[in-house]
Amino acid sequence: MRLTVCVTTFNRWEQCHNAVSSIFAQNSNDFELIVVDDCSVKPIPKHFFDELRARGARYLRHDANRGLAAARNSAIQLAKGEFFAFCDDDDQWPPDFVDRILYAFDSNSCDFGIVLALDVKRKRQCKSLFDSATNLTALMRAGFTPPVASQAYKTELLREIGGYRTEVSSGVDHDLWVSLARTDPKVAVSWGEPAKVSASPFRDRMTTVELRRRAGIEKSLSIWRSDLCDVFGIDFFDHFVKSYQRYLDYNFFVKSMQRGELLDAATRVIKNPYLLTRLLIRKIRKIFRTVDCSTFPKYNIK
Repeated sequence: MRLTVCVTTFNRWEQCHNAVSSIFAQNSNDFELIVVDDCSVKPIPKHFFDELRARGARYLRHDANRGLAAARNSAIQLAKGEFFAFCDDDDQWPPDFVDRILYAFDSNSCDFGIVLALDVKRKRQCKSLFDSATNLTALMRAGFTPPVASQAYKTELLREIGGYRTEVSSGVDHDLWVSLARTDPKVAVSWGEPAKVSASPFRDRMTTVELRRRAGIEKSLSIWRSDLCDVFGIDFFDHFVKSYQRYLDYNFFVKSMQRGELLDAATRVIKNPYLLTRLLIRKIRKIFRTVDCSTFPKYNIK
């Protein structure tokens, strides 16, 4: 199989089954699936296990809860595919996703190490970013961040850097980019229907539990400091830290409004007026049907 697809899960069998079903529904069968159970409290449902076995997927259960990074590393070690991709257990892929990933790797004359499968609705405004920034460090300087459930890598690249750092519990996708920045692989893009990503503000997950998320990112930034300073310099690192903090501020401000916690949202705006400015810019962009191509502000070399 040319592509290894990894799904890791912990105590979310129903969502995981939906994610896996979207992978089994791919137009292509040129992939293998590895499901890593990070020691869920309840065992995998029998019907789900039987389905995995019948479809030739591999199931691995950790004997202790080790976290997302370690779970993905287990799949990287087992992977037989030339390329490696992952789908979170509460996300879903459109039917042509595997085809698009493999086509992007195969159709480019350059030796691309990463493929990003992005929303075709963003192509008109964002294509120039990828025309001018075809390697990873250029994308990071432009403020582009790892798209959830929409990344694929050459497996050998991931093994060369030792996979994910298991001490990183928040910002795991970014951790991979920080490590890969030293080798600066080329990046290709496949435009099409995007992965369906869960965005519920009520779900109890790392990205929606604010105190844990902020503490986790602060720890990750301290771990990434050496790599980012070596590759980009201290000024970029300071810019990256500020960008991450602003991203978290806005992200949790929006979630407060989505949950109807208007007093909390207003308090956040009083403490940080930037949030209202950012919200107004987003609303104006929506009216004029324009998009932000990058999550973080662009870094201008000093």
